[in-house]
Amino acid sequence: GISLDEPFIMEGMLLGLCLKGTAKIKINFREFTLRPGFVLAILPTQIVRLMEKTEDFFIESLYISFDFIINMPLPQHFDISLNIKDYPCLPVSDATMQNLLEYFSFIVKQYSRANIEYRDTIVKGLLFSLLTEFITIDKINETDKKQVTSTRKEELTEGFLTLLMTHFKEERSVEFYADKLCISRKHLSKTVKDITSRSVIDWIHL
Repeated sequence: GISLDEPFIMEGMLLGLCLKGTAKIKINFREFTLRPGFVLAILPTQIVRLMEKTEDFFIESLYISFDFIINMPLPQHFDISLNIKDYPCLPVSDATMQNLLEYFSFIVKQYSRANIEYRDTIVKGLLFSLLTEFITIDKINETDKKQVTSTRKEELTEGFLTLLMTHFKEERSVEFYADKLCISRKHLSKTVKDITSRSVIDWIHL
């Protein structure tokens, strides 16, 4: 389950459909409210924290690993992150929600077919279609959107955590990440602590 107490970095992609109850969730330090009829899309390296939820909160979700996404044959100029990064939580119509639920159910069914030749290829094709559906939702909602702005501290913290996801296996020093961001070690440490309530060292050694 998702911890209510600590923020964490999403390693893969999470797609969710809220069916019951409500929850408040922070994604990259911005708060969103999930309620029935809302869809959720969280990208790799985004920072997530579940703030609160009602007892009856229920979300149908699909988790897609980073490796699976990387190896997906996406066409040129298809950048899902540009479409949903700033708006990870959006309302949809009942008909769209039903369509997405059918996608989820069918993908899970196909993935569970053991010993089927080209199973991964089939599932990747279905996931590509599902991601395209999510981008379509994003386009439909464009008129309701407001300009999203991040503070410099939030941008630096996001930059640090994105670098960490790429280099955490071989680079464990604060200096490395501070140098990459062209700031001092002290400045990086204070910024990350202020924004996430967790130190740079804590993040590095998660």
